[in-house]
Amino acid sequence: MKKSFVLTAVTLMLFIGMWIGFDYLSHSGEFTLESDSSASQELLDDANPIYLSYGIKWEGTGTPTLERIEMIRRDGTIADTHLAESFIATTNIIGVMDGESVEKGGLTEELRAVNEFQPKDAFHLVIRVDDASDLAENDI
Repeated sequence: MKKSFVLTAVTLMLFIGMWIGFDYLSHSGEFTLESDSSASQELLDDANPIYLSYGIKWEGTGTPTLERIEMIRRDGTIADTHLAESFIATTNIIGVMDGESVEKGGLTEELRAVNEFQPKDAFHLVIRVDDASDLAENDI
């Protein structure tokens, strides 16, 4: 009787330990911001649209799949999606540019949709804001 109890207890502990280990390894990791962009008020007032890029790196196990990008206000609420559109830049770093410069440089062809993107390491998130006056008004 004692042997079966000990065997059951050890088996249960091993199962729970393996479950916790799998859960930890399959969900561990985070995105870290490596670089960001800022624009002068003059550029925000004059340029429409404006492109802002952010260097982001995935540090963790596995390869996550991005479904969407949400912009969050300082108070923690999610901003409306009509304020900006998100893209992934595959090669070039855009930094901060107005729409005309991005189009003249042919950079719009390298922007791809965020949906179903799987980052392997570092990548550049690009946000196109069509009406930059909404950024300050909506606390983004």
